[in-house]
Amino acid sequence: MVRWIAQSGGGYDEIDVQACKERGNVRSRSESTVANVFTPGILVSNTPGANEDTTATATLYLMLSCLRHFSMAERSLRSGTWKTPFNAAQTHDVTGRTLGILGLGGIGLRFAHLAHAFPMRIIYFSRRKAESAPDW
Repeated sequence: MVRWIAQSGGGYDEIDVQACKERGNVRSRSESTVANVFTPGILVSNTPGANEDTTATATLYLMLSCLRHFSMAERSLRSGTWKTPFNAAQTHDVTGRTLGILGLGGIGLRFAHLAHAFPMRIIYFSRRKAESAPDW
């Protein structure tokens, strides 16, 4: 019998929480006992914040990789054509750029803190003002 579902991450998107609640029932302890025992449904928990740093650092890598064309450089290295002249005008630096973040929850805020190490302007849009957001 399933008693508990632990989601490793923030949120319950993949879990039907209502169905878990409805799994509770009332049953007698024994024939001689008048009192009934309520068995709660399946307990559901999550680990908010567990993936914030991992997701934010991966996002930072992907941003830099797109600007600097890391994947193109890796492919040319693996194919043995890395000595071929590369057009540096195709790559871009983060200096002086503006980074826009949609949603400043745990992941967005951590990403903003990591990206703040670079000389770039950081702006965000969120449903409500993030009180914990510094003025970048």
